[in-house]
Amino acid sequence: MGYDANRLNTGLLVLRVESGRLLTPATIASEVVNFELTPEGTLASVRGPIPVLPNYGQVTFTYGRPHGVFHALLMEGSRDVLLAHMGNTIWVLEGWSRTWAPLIGPVGSGAQIEVDLTDTDQAQYPTQFEQTPTGVIIVPQNRSRAYFYDGEVVLPLGYDRIPSPPKGYGPVSYEDGVSLGQPNYYGYTGTALWPSAVPFGHPDFGFGQVGFIIPDATGTESGILAHSSYQAAVQYIDYFGNLSPVSPRSNTVTISTEIIPLPEILDEQQHALLWTSIPRGPEGTIGRILLHSKDMRNSGTTDLYEVPGNMLGGTSGSFATFPDNSTEFFHYNRSDSTLITRPVEPIPVPTFKLCAMAFGRLWIAGVDGDPAVLIPSMPGRWGTFLKDSEYYPDPKGAEITALHSIRQGLLVFTTTSTFLFTVSDDGKDFQATPLSAIVGCVAPASVVTMNDDTTIWLGRDGFYRLDAEKGIANISLDIEPMVRRINPVRAKQACATYVPRNREYRCWAPLDGGRANDMCFVFDGLAEGWRRREDVEYPAALCLSRDHRSYVFAAAKVKATGGTVTNGVWVMDHESLNYTPAVRTSRLETSWIEASRSKDVKSGKMVYLWLRESENASATITVYRDWRENTASYIDTTNAKLIDPEDIPPLWGTTVYGQTTVPNKWIRRRPYWKKVAIFVPSCEVYKIVVETTAFIEILGLSMDEQPHGGSGRIP
Repeated sequence: MGYDANRLNTGLLVLRVESGRLLTPATIASEVVNFELTPEGTLASVRGPIPVLPNYGQVTFTYGRPHGVFHALLMEGSRDVLLAHMGNTIWVLEGWSRTWAPLIGPVGSGAQIEVDLTDTDQAQYPTQFEQTPTGVIIVPQNRSRAYFYDGEVVLPLGYDRIPSPPKGYGPVSYEDGVSLGQPNYYGYTGTALWPSAVPFGHPDFGFGQVGFIIPDATGTESGILAHSSYQAAVQYIDYFGNLSPVSPRSNTVTISTEIIPLPEILDEQQHALLWTSIPRGPEGTIGRILLHSKDMRNSGTTDLYEVPGNMLGGTSGSFATFPDNSTEFFHYNRSDSTLITRPVEPIPVPTFKLCAMAFGRLWIAGVDGDPAVLIPSMPGRWGTFLKDSEYYPDPKGAEITALHSIRQGLLVFTTTSTFLFTVSDDGKDFQATPLSAIVGCVAPASVVTMNDDTTIWLGRDGFYRLDAEKGIANISLDIEPMVRRINPVRAKQACATYVPRNREYRCWAPLDGGRANDMCFVFDGLAEGWRRREDVEYPAALCLSRDHRSYVFAAAKVKATGGTVTNGVWVMDHESLNYTPAVRTSRLETSWIEASRSKDVKSGKMVYLWLRESENASATITVYRDWRENTASYIDTTNAKLIDPEDIPPLWGTTVYGQTTVPNKWIRRRPYWKKVAIFVPSCEVYKIVVETTAFIEILGLSMDEQPHGGSGRIP
């Protein structure tokens, strides 16, 4: 065995991140699985997860296939909302009743909106959620409509259809081309002089104000009521202020030329119009705007204008012409001077897959039928998208695959390119700046901004990070062998979140031929390296709570004790007495010790584990030698105790509060050295593997080795 005096110590190796490379620094591990970095800088076993809705002894809630999860604070922070898309239903948690309530679901589900959402396990993006100042945008996939939820009411986002046109009536002078006698005497006249000729009007409406009058300069007549024509259209307003597209124009209503003899007063000879068949909007419509032209023959314009809600021409006291969704008739008696405001012209809200908030607007992409287009909403009207406002960032027309808002603007990705949208120099438009023509994003839910203002996402060949000063860089070269195993067909379903407590970026992705996200890649923002974890079986979506708790919620399958796999919504990194997850192994594997000195033969003699008191259990120490990992050279399953057996501390779950035999006050868990004797004779390199199913907290480890004379193998 040799004398102790001949032994050399490798020094403390503080292993926090891993690398798949052959030659690495001694402080870089080969594998770090199911460990998380604590605020004190130690590696601790991953805890949990626990269900969001524990078993209170009632009927167990049955979840469907997970598709999405999102947390938001709405109504100025007074409404805490947790949404989950499971199966064919989107649920909202009602914590006060300890249950989930259906928000959007199939017919008969009792949801606010009953619609069939597609439930499939095909490769697709997770359900997209985006918080706005007034609510949450919900975007299910599979060509489903988007929805808006403000904490109380959920409605489809905006209008996806064009209203039908109204029908107009006015004065009649001819019938089938034959004069009826007095011009404008019949039909709907609206003049106060002929109340009997107004079948739908009323004298209380007063004198007519519609028509173009020309005084007679010669004094032989009062003047002329000129030939004039008018059209109208309709626009809806919903509960959230979104505007519908403008309806097609109505039929043209005309007023015939009429000579007004003396002593008739010219201003009393104008008429009124009647608009009928005014369409009612779909559910959620709370108002409609009547759009009306001025005299198209004499005003010099055929444009439509908003008819104000009162005769003064303003909108005081009314946000629309009709502050209801029931009126079908409108007696129009306005002069052209009251028509001032031209309407905006929205397009029908398309079916889309991606959205992000930026510049006070909702930006949408992944549009069905036009995947390369990017469309912004009106400011403050998240479901109103104006005509001719589209952008095409990629000159080749590539499909947009992700959107993400950052401090500098809006990131727009294709699979092979990245653009930054910012406000143009004149402040009136937006401009796209190419950031990369070779690096893009394949998974929209993988894009996350860290606390250091950098943004990380999953590209075709690895994870990339955008730094405002350094640009875009691949940060996953150290784990490239593992990253290459990500299933490219299903990479689009990868999901990620940022965990402020650990300063970690966590991204779950499918490996090899897997259909579900079965591996979590953890980027440590402090150690600038990677770890892995497998505590949740198949998460389809992740989110971070937007409050002081900073919970990480997962819509996922989780394996419990006994092997039962359960769908649900889970809180990661937390434990509970009413739920025990399946046993899993925490594994720390060093890289090949002193690989750079592989020409020097040595023997491993002792492993020193610097642990922190955690659980009354043991870890398994395994040693491999000479680049071979198929056969262990040494295994010890009993000696690596996770506590000091000579001074057992109070332990969670075993120490009874108030007992006197063991101190019941809080004692800070202390670190200690654990020495494990090994024997790995005459090797070039070796590696140590520490594994346990118990909770373990590792500060570091070191090895004693005995050098030997001679040289390594020489071919």
